[in-house]
Order: sequence, then C-alpha cells, then structure tokens
Amino acid sequence: MWFVLAAAAAACFGLRGILYQWTSKRPLDRNLMLFGVYLSGTWITLAAALALRAPWTPAVGLGALMGLFSFISNAAMYKGFAVGKMSLMAMFTGLPPVVVALLAFAVWGERLSVWQLLAFVVIMSGLLMVRYSNDLSLRNLQGAQWGVLTMLFFGLTDFFTKQATLLGAATFPTLVVMYATGGILFCFIWLRQRGQALQAADMVRQAR
Repeated sequence: MWFVLAAAAAACFGLRGILYQWTSKRPLDRNLMLFGVYLSGTWITLAAALALRAPWTPAVGLGALMGLFSFISNAAMYKGFAVGKMSLMAMFTGLPPVVVALLAFAVWGERLSVWQLLAFVVIMSGLLMVRYSNDLSLRNLQGAQWGVLTMLFFGLTDFFTKQATLLGAATFPTLVVMYATGGILFCFIWLRQRGQALQAADMVRQAR
C-alpha cells in the first residue's frame, strides 16, 4: 500500500512541476497564484479533517514549520522554472530524498540496508545522469541557486512531516496548519508587492 501511495505522490509532484513550469512563462502574478494553491489546500484538508473528526493535538503545530519550508521551496522552484532550464530544476526537485536520508540518519539513526543503499544510489545516479546529460553544462546553470534552495527546503518539509507523524499529529489537521501558514506568507508577499506597484504607479502619475 505504501508503494501505491508513494507512486501517486510522485505522479502528483511531477504534474505539479509541469504546471509550475507552464505557468511560469505566462503573464500572471506568481505569488497570487501560489496563494490560491495554498488556500485551496487549506479548505480541502480542513474539510477532510472535519469530516473525519481528526484530533487537533499540540503536535499539529509542526505544520507551521512545514508551511514555512514549503513556502520557501515552492517560491524557489517557481522562480527557478522562470529563470532557468526545466531539466536543471527537475534534477534538483528529484534530490530532496538525499536531504531526508541524511537528516534521518543524523537525527533518528535510521540506516539503510546494503540493498536499500544500493538501490538508492542507482536511482539517484540514474536521475543525475539523465538530467545532467540534457544539454546542461557548468556554463549553463541558470537558476541553479533556486534549485539548491528547492532541494533543501523540500527535504526539510518532508523531514518535519515525518517528525509530526512520530509525535502523533493527525495528518489532515497538520496539513491544514501547513497550507494556512504557506497561504498567509504568499498572501503577505502578494499584498506587499501590489502595494509597492500601486505606489510606483501613483508616483508616475504625479510626475506627469
């Protein structure tokens, strides 16, 4: 069952990346769009939490930290798709498991068996070979800094997701807090930039 859920998650994350890359080339407000994404996630998970009568324990508060990391990673990924190559960003968005594996070993002492480690190395090596062979070079790494941020903070989001489950936090309430936190942050950035744009437009009109 876990494999089916993991495969479904991978497919959804892949589709999200395609949609992010497509919308990054369109003349729309990135922060407003991502605010809409997180607002939708908040309402959907809240409805599920209420329908299932999930418990709201103190551990659910970790969702706020997950929301902060998710906000940073999604903003960085969207920026990377806008300024860099999709193949480069796709490589970095496939590397968060490396961050999670390292953190799991350092914090929880989780170790991979020899066969698990071998499979992990083969999968990650194949991912790097496929992505890196797609006309990328050291002179063609636009957006790499955004890719590194994406990898790091997606990994941290996954790590704290696991930590929340270890503390007994219910899934949907935790996701409500996570999406709400990310939505508030994107809304704040959007309102701030909108205010700056209106102020600049007023200054232009006054100058005329």
